[in-house]
Amino acid sequence: MGRFQMPNESSYTAKLKKRTLEIDSRLCVGVDPHFSLLGTTSVKTLEEWVVQLIENLHESAAAFKFQFAFFQQFGVGGLSVLSDAIELAKSKGAIAILDAKYADIPSTFEAYISTAFGKNLEGMFGWNADAVTVNPYLALEAMRGLVLWDRYPGHGYYVLMTPAGSLSPNISEDTQRALDRVTERMLKEILTWTHKDQKRQPACLG
Repeated sequence: MGRFQMPNESSYTAKLKKRTLEIDSRLCVGVDPHFSLLGTTSVKTLEEWVVQLIENLHESAAAFKFQFAFFQQFGVGGLSVLSDAIELAKSKGAIAILDAKYADIPSTFEAYISTAFGKNLEGMFGWNADAVTVNPYLALEAMRGLVLWDRYPGHGYYVLMTPAGSLSPNISEDTQRALDRVTERMLKEILTWTHKDQKRQPACLG
């Protein structure tokens, strides 16, 4: 994935670069606790597995990417484990990425993002993640405002650019070409966001 270098030392790009240089590694560990992987639906086992993973790998991992859906499968207890895991990873100096692939209309999308980047303050819940994955195929307009105006400085967005349909083995060549054109146009639009107002130094995109 491409990354746009930002001169602002407090930007997400700068934080990520600092981390990779500190440990001489670009490793991003995907934390995907499948039921089949753990062999149980026990929240306690989930917690032990995640803590052990972070403790064993944090010295060589620049980032941990937590797949929201797999924690959600464990219910409220699983979400509590996710919250604690993000804090543990960050306490070790690693970057915490919430892999939720958010996509929605502007008002709902901003609620997702404010929760992803927010902290647990004054009764408001937040995951306190450094970055989040997003799906632009529904959220393009919502993303534009948040990125251009840098509503959440120091945070980053990883943008899904492969349409889900293109992963199907039964898709026709004509449909694939159409999907490719949509992806290309969307990518060009997103790229313009980093140039419209250089003084604002838009949020990092990956």
